[in-house]
Amino acid sequence: MQYKEAKAQRYKKGQFVFEEGDKAFEAFIVQRGSVEIYIGTERNEKVLDVITRNQMFGEMGVIADIPRTATARCLEDTELVAVDRSLIQAKIKEMDPYIRYLMDSLISRLVRTSRAGGAQQ
Repeated sequence: MQYKEAKAQRYKKGQFVFEEGDKAFEAFIVQRGSVEIYIGTERNEKVLDVITRNQMFGEMGVIADIPRTATARCLEDTELVAVDRSLIQAKIKEMDPYIRYLMDSLISRLVRTSRAGGAQQ
């Protein structure tokens, strides 16, 4: 899949894309490789998800304008497309108002669930 409005970035196995608490400036789409999303520290990690080809991650922090609620680490050499906050906001403004309301409701619910410690996959 081609994303003409976004830029590709390469990461090495074990490299962090972002860490819990970081400011969220962009979301990512996996072009090649895989990314593990987890919470906690090295001794007490809880894997929430593994993101693979054509899947997006990091969108919650961008859309809700909150710090990262988890850490993203590459499980192998990985190529990601970085989608800037301004592009995402422009696309959201173009959405049908009912769909935008639905998306905002889902994101708000996900943020509340994450903050309550109930994020499960």
